[in-house]
Amino acid sequence: MPSALASSSIEYEVGRICERSKAGRHSEALAAAEVLSAESPQNRDVLYLIAANQRCLNRIPEALATLQRLEQQHPRFSLLYQERGHCYMTMRDAPRAIDAFLRGVNINPALATSWIMLERLYRMTGQVENAAKAADQVSILKHLPPEVVRAGSLFSDGDLSAAEKILRAYLLAAGNHVEALRLLIDKFHDVGGTRRLLHLRLCLADRIEGDVVANGVVEQHDILTDQAHLRAQVGQSVLAHIDTVQQHRSLLHIIEARHQTDQSGLAAP
Repeated sequence: MPSALASSSIEYEVGRICERSKAGRHSEALAAAEVLSAESPQNRDVLYLIAANQRCLNRIPEALATLQRLEQQHPRFSLLYQERGHCYMTMRDAPRAIDAFLRGVNINPALATSWIMLERLYRMTGQVENAAKAADQVSILKHLPPEVVRAGSLFSDGDLSAAEKILRAYLLAAGNHVEALRLLIDKFHDVGGTRRLLHLRLCLADRIEGDVVANGVVEQHDILTDQAHLRAQVGQSVLAHIDTVQQHRSLLHIIEARHQTDQSGLAAP
């Protein structure tokens, strides 16, 4: 399909521009991004790269103008607010920088860089309590697996397919990370992702059951009942309304039972 090929080509070029930016070749990166923008003027990643490289070249008014265009087209894209915060920091405008970074983390709590900058700005402006809260968020993100942080960030910015791909691989590889899975469950049941989330949950339940049998641990009736409930939900052809709280309890019961098994060698009662 031509559109798919065009999208793939743009993604490839965006990747090349990112590499130039990371290497400090900002003039080259900006020129390439501007050429790509002519082909795809509404692509949020291209506009973001234009703004970021303009800032790095100290072309702050132009960067802010580009970010304004980006906000008009993609107001829920968290990185635009993070980039705006960097612009205001360059201008030594702490209040507006704080506002920008806060807008970013309110959309996407996984923006570690924004939390780091907020902690710094709060300390600079004497807001000790807020600085401590920002530091707590940084610590939380540092202690989560990178896959969880990345998936959460993608989900917040609306990249559901990319987030699901990461989550699926993570759940199958390391499904017994209880707190990480709490975060994933809380975030992924929105925006029409219910059926896909149920499939991910079932994959995890199957993995846990296999591990329980392989380890010679007595299978628990409640765990198997919860797993059966998940299978029934996945099998429904129409999911007009799902009790997400009960779903959460079912999966978390399975996860926490497995966690107890890992800690003691015995299944939880």
